[in-house]
Order: sequence, then C-alpha cells, then structure tokens
Amino acid sequence: MLPTRAELADRFAGFDRADNRRDVMGSAVILGALFLFLSVVNRIDGDPAREWVFTLATVALLTVIGVSRFYYRARLRDSQVRCPSCAAAFGSSKSRPFVLATGRCATCSAAVAEDALDVDAAAVVERQLAPRPVSVRKWAGVAVCLFVWLSLEFDLWDRVVAARRAANFSRANAPLVGITVQDAAARIAATKGRPSIVILYRTRCGITPHMFSDFAAMAARHPEVDVQAFDTEPYYADEVPGFLRRYGADFTPLYLREWRKGELTDAMAPLGIDVGTTFTTPLVAIRDADGYVVMREEATTNVKGMERVLERLRQP
Repeated sequence: MLPTRAELADRFAGFDRADNRRDVMGSAVILGALFLFLSVVNRIDGDPAREWVFTLATVALLTVIGVSRFYYRARLRDSQVRCPSCAAAFGSSKSRPFVLATGRCATCSAAVAEDALDVDAAAVVERQLAPRPVSVRKWAGVAVCLFVWLSLEFDLWDRVVAARRAANFSRANAPLVGITVQDAAARIAATKGRPSIVILYRTRCGITPHMFSDFAAMAARHPEVDVQAFDTEPYYADEVPGFLRRYGADFTPLYLREWRKGELTDAMAPLGIDVGTTFTTPLVAIRDADGYVVMREEATTNVKGMERVLERLRQP
C-alpha cells in the first residue's frame, strides 16, 4: 500500500532531522580531512622526494569523501524515501517538490503516494515544498575556522607584514652588484661565527617565487642569521631588485657573473656546499656558526623545515 503524500512528507522531514544531526559530524570529518590534506601539501611543499606522501593523502581524502557519500545513500535507502519501482532516491531539492505535488516518481513517473490530501496533510506538504533556510551561523562558523586555520598554517600575517615592509627596505634598495663565484664564496666564508643561509636562485624560476615571501618572514624572525642570496641568471640580473621588493625580501641584490663549467662547484666545495655540475634552483644551504652545512635542499620551498633547523641552532 502506498503512503499518502502527507506521510511521505513526514518521512522526508524525519530523514532531514536525522541527516542534519549526522551532517554536523560528517562535515567535521570532511573538513578535518581537508585541513589535514592541506597541511600535508604545505609541508611537502614541492619536494619531489616526498611525492608519495602527497599521493597517499590524496587517496585518503577521496576515500573519506567516498565513504561519506556511500553512507548518505545508505541512509536514503533505509529511510524509505525511494521509489519502489526504480529505486530512485528522493533526496534532492529538485525531485521532492515534483513527488509531493504529483505523488509520482520524478524519474520513472510511477505512483509513489496516494493523491488524496486533507487540509492538515496539505499543510505538511506545503512545509516540505518551502525552500530550506540556509544556516548562516553554521557557514559563518566554518568560514571563521577556515580563515583562522589558513592564517596559522600559511603564515598569512607574516606575509602581509613582509609586504608592508617593502617600502622600508635598506639592503634591497641598494645598488645591484654583480660578483664572481669566488667573491660569493668569500662572502659566505666571512659569515663564520653566526648561522647563515645561502640561496642560489633565479628570478624566472618556477619554484623560487613561491618561497620568497615565506623566506623573508622567516629571516625577519631570525635576525641572528645572516642571509646570502645570489641570483644565478646574469642575463636577467636587472630584475633582481624588483623581485626582492615584490616578495618582501630585504636581501642585498647580488647576482653571479658568468662562470666557466665547474667553477661554481670548485668555489662552493670548500664551504661544504655541494652544488654539482648541474643543480635546480632554488638551492638552499644552512650553515651553523662553525661553518658546517646542517641542511641542504634544492628545487624545494620547504621553508618550515628550514625554520625548524634554525630553531635548533638557536638553542644553546
């Protein structure tokens, strides 16, 4: 025996009440998985050696979304809000108005409810046909949580502060200087006695621009660390001062003049910096106060990993 349209409307209402309770927990799980996924991506930060972690996190996120969708359809099936003929679910806002207005399935047009309506039943159906109000407080809370998480996870405040400092640069506004690789090695060696960071970068590198805002903020938090940044592309050296100001990096605008094959490797080897005959920018090396290289990475924007190393160097 088919239910009346009023009884079907009550089933919809019961399903919505139960689903709204589950929706809070489901949304928390999905948002938690999404935040965790973004945290993993931010920490991997383009490091090719850790791409398997990114793949695993992507699979985990898609699995959580798929399981949530599976349980939603299972709840639809168990709540008897499906067509008995074609098993189509009446969960969408498009199918319910048609079903309650006609008593027929929106997919196969089979009868799913009796057509008789009394006054009270019509009121129930009218309530179900009314648009569902949007929970402003719920989505406002989600937006606030997302903004706070993004601010903490991606250091948005530090980036804003770094951008505001652009007009007050002292070193970045100095004249552009081209030096030989031997002069660069001498500058790096002169920092012995305090921790230092060496960066070999290119302004037109696809990875380098993503790191400089974070790197500038990190350098501002660690004034005890000396920064030696060298552009390795002399053909576009005129872009260096503007590049540094654009990304909030108050570093001296230096670029390396053209060098012969193996000359850069020979100059950096005594400093413990392994450049090799070929390297991918940005190449970053962190040296302790005694001149030992404690971290070396290339083709990465792992600024958080660098800062953890600097924190360890700061400890007595």
